[in-house]
Amino acid sequence: QRARSEGRRSEMVEMIRGLKRKLSQNEYRNVEEDYRVASIRHDTTEMAVKDIDKYHSALDKALQRYHSIKIAEINTIIRDLWALTYKGEDISNIEIVSGQEAGSRSTRSYN
Repeated sequence: QRARSEGRRSEMVEMIRGLKRKLSQNEYRNVEEDYRVASIRHDTTEMAVKDIDKYHSALDKALQRYHSIKIAEINTIIRDLWALTYKGEDISNIEIVSGQEAGSRSTRSYN
């Protein structure tokens, strides 16, 4: 029993020595500082992504609002010109419809 315990102890001591040697190698020498730098870089990148997403959303809403205002202005001009030029009775007015539904990001085009 005692010999077995001594054998385990010496194995553990040798394993500890090996791990300490490994930790003192150049690859692991500054591992805590490297982790700290990587963690800061990761957190900073996450915050930047969140900020960019907010700015994207605000810009997208502003573009949509501007687009609807301009479409309304164009439709007013078209309505006035239509009333002046078209004398028939079958078509009362024409207008541009953007065909863009609120919230459908995948089909949006800003061309």
